[in-house]
Amino acid sequence: IKVRREGEDQEIELKDIVKGDIVILESGSQICNDSIVTSGSLEVNESLLTGESDPVIKEVGSTLYSGSSVISGKACAEVIHVGNDNYATSLVNEVKKEKQVQSELLGSMRKVTRFTSSLIIPLGILLFLEAFVLRKAPVNESVVASAAALLGMLPKGLVLLISVSLATGVIRLAKMKILVQNIYSLETLAHVDVLCLDKTGTITSGEPKVTDIIPAEGVSEEELLQMAFALEKKSEHPLAKAILLEAERQKVRAEEVSDFQALPGNGLTASLHGSRLFGGNMKFISEICKISEKQKRQVEALAEDGKTPLFFAKEDRLLGVIAVADVIKEESARAVKELQNMGIRVVMLTGDNERTAKAIGAQAGVDDVIAGVLPDGKESVIRSLKEQGKVAMVGDGINDAPVLAGADVGAAMGSGADAAIEAADAVFMTSNVSSIPESIAIARSTNRIAVQNVVFALIIKIAVMILGLTGFANMWMAVFADTGVAMICVLNSIRTLYKK
Repeated sequence: IKVRREGEDQEIELKDIVKGDIVILESGSQICNDSIVTSGSLEVNESLLTGESDPVIKEVGSTLYSGSSVISGKACAEVIHVGNDNYATSLVNEVKKEKQVQSELLGSMRKVTRFTSSLIIPLGILLFLEAFVLRKAPVNESVVASAAALLGMLPKGLVLLISVSLATGVIRLAKMKILVQNIYSLETLAHVDVLCLDKTGTITSGEPKVTDIIPAEGVSEEELLQMAFALEKKSEHPLAKAILLEAERQKVRAEEVSDFQALPGNGLTASLHGSRLFGGNMKFISEICKISEKQKRQVEALAEDGKTPLFFAKEDRLLGVIAVADVIKEESARAVKELQNMGIRVVMLTGDNERTAKAIGAQAGVDDVIAGVLPDGKESVIRSLKEQGKVAMVGDGINDAPVLAGADVGAAMGSGADAAIEAADAVFMTSNVSSIPESIAIARSTNRIAVQNVVFALIIKIAVMILGLTGFANMWMAVFADTGVAMICVLNSIRTLYKK
């Protein structure tokens, strides 16, 4: 890490950084400690923390968070936190304060077990007296009848039957590459009323792609893409990757530029064959060349669709606009529709700006869009949504970790941050949105089977008790009510593995 101490720049180990040090950051640098910019400006990638791929401009007074990286620019920043005393760690620590998922059905069965167990001895005495005194049965028959009834009534298997049912559901999900980290969350998932989806990496692919190429008059698409390719080839900006991939897909010939410069918050500039190339936002390019009203309207339409327009110019002439966006996954709209058909309200919860979020939300067909929300704000949203019923949250960033832990059920995409995966009750290893309605359908089926098992077992046990009171119970009935019922319920649970 490069720091400035006593007016001199020097390289030191990360472990030697202390609070108050002035670190020197430039393109490609990793931000290892929370700090505040004291001079210069930077374009920073905070996707690891926020889950949003769009770069953030940091100027004097702005806070830099550990876990971010510098895309372009150069600045000095004063370290305000060292070691584990930082923003990322505070998010992870919030996870540890959150709930542990408990099974409501299992809790009910434990109450039944405790209640029934407390009645076993007095009920056994009552059954024996009923047989021996009222029905004048021999002592041995009275003992057998009361023992058979009591053995059949023992509730020790009810809790196990629920766990077996849930375990088969977990196995079924594992075959679909959905890993359940808390077996009892499956029961909660079956009763979800509201599902919150993060935008970037969940509804969208998380990687920007070129969506539109709009050349200026007298410029071909190939020429515009070729100039943009030459300029962006040396850039480390996340949006530059989209142009490089599109140029490679169209097999555009690469040109070598010289005197390349990245201008944080504005764009790029370089020389090509003696001419100056420029690329960046509309404000930057409008200072170099004229942008017509027609072109401005086109750009506004792109922005309304959640796309980021990148302008390119050569000398004082506009070459055109290339629109880039984090596009929606092919399966997202279909998955959202399936969830809605299951009676679940789908909400997109994101830290991205409202205009982009609403455009993506409209494409996905979600019921509601809540945008521009910071991590602590997401927790407040989840708490308010809990008033409408059970809430599930699906996300992938470190900033989603506290929310995943705070929701009734949290699920993470397998491509997400480790902190999100650790906080989640389930992990979708394929990052396929279609897995979400499938997992809920399996959870509902599993829960129905668990309830069937409990009802069936209770009916048999109550029947054996009644037969004991009438003197018809025997040891074979007791064995069936205990072991036989358990075997039947296990076979019933196994249906989950094969049920469509």
